[in-house]
Formats: sequence, structure tokens, C-alpha cells
Amino acid sequence: MIEYINATDLDDLTPAILGTLRCGHDKFSRLRLHKLVSLIDAETIFLVHAALPDAASRAAAMRWVLRGLEPTRSILKVTHDIERTEQVRAARHDEKVLAAEIAECIG
Repeated sequence: MIEYINATDLDDLTPAILGTLRCGHDKFSRLRLHKLVSLIDAETIFLVHAALPDAASRAAAMRWVLRGLEPTRSILKVTHDIERTEQVRAARHDEKVLAAEIAECIG
């Protein structure tokens, strides 16, 4: 799948395609940011740092680079994952609010 995503034009990389990319647990999964930085070239570090807001997302992107995903696509993948996580959290919040409102009406 990494090869497919690397070969796909950036404009054609949909959330559905990016969402299919999963790593499970591999030799890069436990590496902390300081170790990841030592394994990646300076240009990639700069790109990732400039594009992503925090250490956790930067580390995730660097792990994808080490797995073979091109840096720009790694940033896109992590950005997609962040957006998806935020959507799920918002939906769960909405469900809790709705459940509380229903309970109030019933109770």
C-alpha cells in the first residue's frame, strides 16, 4: 500500500485511501522523537516540523517516512488521522449530549 500511495498523485489521495494505510506494530512503533530525528535527513525533519503541530504527530509522520512513505504523503497521512480522530471525538461528544438531553426529558 505504501508503494501505491507513493505512486499516486497527491490530488488523488482521498481520505479513504489514506485511511486504509495501517502499520500495526513494527520496529519503528516504539521509537521516540529524539531517536526518529537521528534516523531521518534534515530536510524531512524541517518539512515535518513545519507542517505538524506537536511532537506526537511529528513522530508519527517520521515513522511513516521510515516505513517508506514519501515525506509529503506522510504528513498528509498524519493530518488525515488527526482530522479523523477529531471527528470521532466530536461525534462521541454529541452522542453524550444527546443521551443526557433524552435522560433529562424522560427523567
